[in-house]
Amino acid sequence: MDLKGNIQEPNSVHVQKRQLYSVSLPKDTKQCRGCPYPSVGFICWATDGSCMRTEINKINGARR
Repeated sequence: MDLKGNIQEPNSVHVQKRQLYSVSLPKDTKQCRGCPYPSVGFICWATDGSCMRTEINKINGARR
């Protein structure tokens, strides 16, 4: 009887594979030039063409 397959090493760690998700790049990257938001480290654009910069500009424009 072979028990090797059932014995786990005392210091072994089981790690699950991570599933990575991605969003396609914006169609028009010209509006990204000079924008500070991509360097923050999160996705700042949406698939509908809007982005954080345009949304913030809308909010700031509404306040004026």
